[in-house]
Amino acid sequence: MSSNLLKEEHDYLIPGLDALISEPSLIEFEPEKGSEIKAKCKRMFIPEFYLDQLRLFNREQDYTARGKNSTILITNINRILAHSNEDGFACFYNGMEAQVIPYRYDPTDPMFNPSSCAQQTIKTAEYLLSGNVEEVKLPRGYKPLNWKNLAVLTGDGYLSGKTRMKKIDVAFISNELYLGRRKLYLPIEASTMWFSNNKISPQEFVDIFPGEAPLRPQEFVEFYGDYHPINHDPRFRRIGRMDPVSGMLIPLKYREITGENSAKRITPRTAGQAMMIEAMMLPTDEAPIVITMGALGTGKTFLSAGFSYYVGFLTPDSPFERTFIVPHDPALGADTGFLPGGPTEKARANAMSFEDNMIEIIQHHYSDGGKLGSYSRAKKEFEDKVSDGLIAYDSIVRMGGRTLPNTFYLIDEAQDTERFQIKQLVGRTGDYSKVVVAGDPTQVTNRHLTPDNNGLVHAAAKLANHPNVVVVSYVVPDEVTRSLAARIAAQYL
Repeated sequence: MSSNLLKEEHDYLIPGLDALISEPSLIEFEPEKGSEIKAKCKRMFIPEFYLDQLRLFNREQDYTARGKNSTILITNINRILAHSNEDGFACFYNGMEAQVIPYRYDPTDPMFNPSSCAQQTIKTAEYLLSGNVEEVKLPRGYKPLNWKNLAVLTGDGYLSGKTRMKKIDVAFISNELYLGRRKLYLPIEASTMWFSNNKISPQEFVDIFPGEAPLRPQEFVEFYGDYHPINHDPRFRRIGRMDPVSGMLIPLKYREITGENSAKRITPRTAGQAMMIEAMMLPTDEAPIVITMGALGTGKTFLSAGFSYYVGFLTPDSPFERTFIVPHDPALGADTGFLPGGPTEKARANAMSFEDNMIEIIQHHYSDGGKLGSYSRAKKEFEDKVSDGLIAYDSIVRMGGRTLPNTFYLIDEAQDTERFQIKQLVGRTGDYSKVVVAGDPTQVTNRHLTPDNNGLVHAAAKLANHPNVVVVSYVVPDEVTRSLAARIAAQYL
C-alpha cells in the first residue's frame, strides 16, 4: 500500500468505494501479510452496501483492473464478516479494527438516491456521528464520534465536496506529484566535470549538491549558472538525465526528432520539449512508458504526432508498425456518446487535436523555403494512413483485453482517467511498443476526479522510481509555445 495514501492520519475512517478499488490492500485480511501493512487508522467502517456494487464490477474481472480488484474486495469483506467478534469488529494483524456496517436508508426521503454509493457513504457517516443505533448496528458501549476524528477516505471530488458540506472530515487519497525534473545551480568549478566528462556520478552529485535528494532513475536535471567556455549549446547541453543503464547523470542523447527518409527535423523550443524528445527517442527496451504532464500549448500532442510520423512512418527499420490513439473520453469511459458513426469514428472525433497536429507535421515534411506544404496533400496522406489502419483509434471502454505490439500508443487527456483505468490502458502496451501518457492535471473535467487524484498523476507517482519509465513535465507559462494567447491563458485563466 502506498505510504502516501493519506494526507493526514485519522482515528476512524469510512473508505469510499473509489478508495477501496484503488487500494484493495486497505482491508487485506491475510495473516501472513497483515503485520507488514501499516494501519492507517484505529477503526475502519465498511458499508455493507458496497458488496452490491462490487458484485456488478466483478463481471469485469477478466478485462479491467476494477473487476479484478472487486473480486479481492468481496473476498476480504466476507473474511471480515466471518472473523468479527461479538462486538461486530474484526481485528487485523496490524492492530487495525474493521466493521462491516449494515445500513437501511429511508425510501421516503425524496432527496436520497439509494443507487448512489456516494450518498449512501455520506449517510453512513452521518449515522455514525449521530450514534443512531436504530439505523446502524454499532458495538456495545458505542458513543458518538467527534467528527474531527472521523473521516471519509476518498479521491472522489463529488463525495469529498458533499462530506465537507455535511461537516464530515475528508481524508484524501494523496499522490505526491512527481515532476520528473529539477533545476539546480551548477557551480563554475563543477562545470568542467559536466561539460568535459559528460557525466556526473551519484557520489559526485551528492558532493556538488549537498542536501539534494538522490536522483531517481530517468530523472532530468536542468542546470543553470556560469558555464565552462567549451559549452557550445548552452540551452540544451545543460540538461542531463539519470541513466539507469550506466548509473550516471549524462547529457541528452537525442536532440531532435527526424526520420531516415526525411531531411526535415523537429527541434525543441523549450527544456521540457527537449526532455520529451529524449524520452520518446529512447529505445523501447529502455523506456517503453513515457508520462508527460503540461499545460495547453506546451507541445505534448505536437511532439507525439511528430514522433509518430518521422520515427514511425519515415524510418524503414522502425519498431512501430502503426500509431494507436485513445483520446479524451467525454463520457468518462461509460459510453461512446451520440456522435455519428461506429465506435472508431466516435473515438476519432474526440482526437482532433492529434489529427490537426499530424497534418501540420506532414505539411512541415513537405515544406519548401520556409513555406508549409499543401494542406490538401497532407490531409490526403493522413486519410490514407487511417484507411490503411496505420493510424487507429478506440475509446477507453473498448480497450479491455487488447494487446498492442509494435505500436506507438498515445493515451491523450489522461487526467480524466481514473486510477484503475490508467492501469488497464497502460497494460495494453505490447512488445516493441512505446506508450505516451499525456495530459494536464489542472484540466480535469471528470467531476469524480481532482487535480491531485486522477490516472495521470497516479501513474506518475506510482512509476516514479521505475528505471524503464520516464516522467516529463512542463513549466508554466515559460514552456507554452503555441502562441501569445495560449501563454496568457495558461498563466492567467
